[in-house]
Amino acid sequence: MQILKKEMKLMGYTAKSLADRLGLSSPSVHAWMNGIKPSPSSILKLKQLGFSDTACLDPRKEVEV
Repeated sequence: MQILKKEMKLMGYTAKSLADRLGLSSPSVHAWMNGIKPSPSSILKLKQLGFSDTACLDPRKEVEV
């Protein structure tokens, strides 16, 4: 499982709910899930919500479930 998806699941976020929380569009979150690195301002917001460095900088990294 990709680390961003795993952390989202653990925190109870869907792509839409995370996008809403960050003030972004769902396609932005889906882009991260498809390998596009978040912008510096989005990384800061993700980190403030408790996401790991790896989830922010390498969102598609595969991790064990």
